[in-house]
Amino acid sequence: GPASASEMITCIFPRECGIWNDRARKGLETLSYGDVLPLDKKSITSKEYEKFCTVLNEIRKNLIKLDKDVEDFLEQDYSLYY
Repeated sequence: GPASASEMITCIFPRECGIWNDRARKGLETLSYGDVLPLDKKSITSKEYEKFCTVLNEIRKNLIKLDKDVEDFLEQDYSLYY
């Protein structure tokens, strides 16, 4: 499904692509990104996935500003879950 496909892409491009899975959607919902991303959808379009990756990059930049070093989106996926 979409989670497996995005996991493979993230393993190849961990600094550009994120994992679109239930954990990420729940974490992004907690961070109030429901108005920006289709968090109620399991399958998303390529444009929606591109927006998702842009949002992850924005979050990563904000974490770095808070002195939280997040090396890539794999690590960021874990931080959204926990």
